[in-house]
Parts: sequence; structure tokens; C-alpha cells
Amino acid sequence: MREDTDEKEPVLEESSDSEEECSEGLDFSSVLASSVHDMKNSIGMLMSSLDELMDQIPEPTDSQNRLMSTVQYEASRVNNDLVHLLSFYRLKKNSLPITLDEQYVAEVLEEQIVYNKVLAEKRGIEVDLKCDDELVWYFDAEMISGIINNVLINAIRYSQNKIQISAKEKVGFLEITVADDGCGFPEAMLDRPGSYFNRVSFSTGSTGLGLYFAGQIATLHKDKERQGFIQLQNGGSLKGGIFRLSLP
Repeated sequence: MREDTDEKEPVLEESSDSEEECSEGLDFSSVLASSVHDMKNSIGMLMSSLDELMDQIPEPTDSQNRLMSTVQYEASRVNNDLVHLLSFYRLKKNSLPITLDEQYVAEVLEEQIVYNKVLAEKRGIEVDLKCDDELVWYFDAEMISGIINNVLINAIRYSQNKIQISAKEKVGFLEITVADDGCGFPEAMLDRPGSYFNRVSFSTGSTGLGLYFAGQIATLHKDKERQGFIQLQNGGSLKGGIFRLSLP
């Protein structure tokens, strides 16, 4: 669940017309977005094939389990990065709509747990959910599911044995928390809340895109003068990292 950051603030520059268009007059960013979408679909098919392959191995060895869990994790990470790139493109084009509908929170969270069940089991991670089945809230289910999926995948990587996902209403906000028993977030990330999107860390392969878009999507959820936000902490009952998403 850790995404390393540098001390420098990100610099996002607008591309010039010459950079945005190919020699044939095509919009380069649109071509890139279309290519990323195709790659995302291919990764999705790959992940589905991996699940089917594991089902065909009745009693995989420990070595096979470790190898397949690594492949599944990396495929999920690539898929999430592609989703984030598409979201970045849509944010830049101001075409990332928010659809607020009434949702059963437990169902949305349970769906992501089931989606990552195989990966968690192969790594020996127990995922526990604490949420009232009757808790309902208005939010964009697809976007919030994407946030939880990304956080859960990273938590599976860094936790030792257990992950706890919880949700509750607190002072007029829906508070969704993902906690693990891993090593926690780097101090630099806790000291600089909101500054998650920086230069790529070549030592970890982290871009910070996941946390950046989690924060952006959270702020798109608004109620009058209130808006959503995310927080990072260390500690809690599991003594690891804690990701918290609050929605008005």
C-alpha cells in the first residue's frame, strides 16, 4: 500500500499544439488514450486467463503459488496504472463525470474483496470486512470501487497476514478505512498529505498515481461546501498502514 514520493512538487505542463498533434493532424493525446484503453482490455483478458489457469491446477506447489501470485499482482498493478492514465486524460479534458447514486456500501466493498480473493489467498492474507449491511450512501460506485481496488491490491503486497476494511458514518461523512499489518507508510508521505503524485521511483516502480487519483476522485464528491478527502496514517489495531477515504 506504500507509494513513495520525492520532496519536489509535481509540475504538470500543458503541451503545445505541435506536441499534441501528429504530422497527419491527429490529436496525439487521443491516440494515446485509445491505445491505453486497448492495452487495459488486453490486461483484463490476461488476468481472467490466469484465474482459469490456476483453477486447472488442482494442487499447486508453494513455488507455483508464489509465482502465480506475483504474476497476478503485477498484472493488476499494470491494469490499475492504465486506468489511472485514462482518468488523467479525462481529468485534463474535463470529461470525468461523477454519477451519484444510492449504494449499499458493504456490497461495493465486498465486491472488491471477492475480485482480489485469489491474490489474497495465494499470499496467505486474510481480508476482514466490518460494515453494517444496511449502510447506504450516495457516491459514484465505479470510481470508489476503483480506489478501493487499488488500495487493496497494494495492501495485499505489503501486509504480513491481515487486512481490515471497515466503513461507517462519522460526523456526516462516509468513512471507508483500509488497514494492514505491514510496515506502514513512509514518513515523507505522512508529513506531506496530498502531495502523492511526484516523480517515478525507479527503486519501487511507484508513480503515486493511485493516491493522486484517489484524492482527485474524493474531491469530486461534494455536498454544498463539503468535499471528500483521503488520509494516510500508521498504527491502529494492526500496527501497519491505514488508508482512509471520507465522502460527504
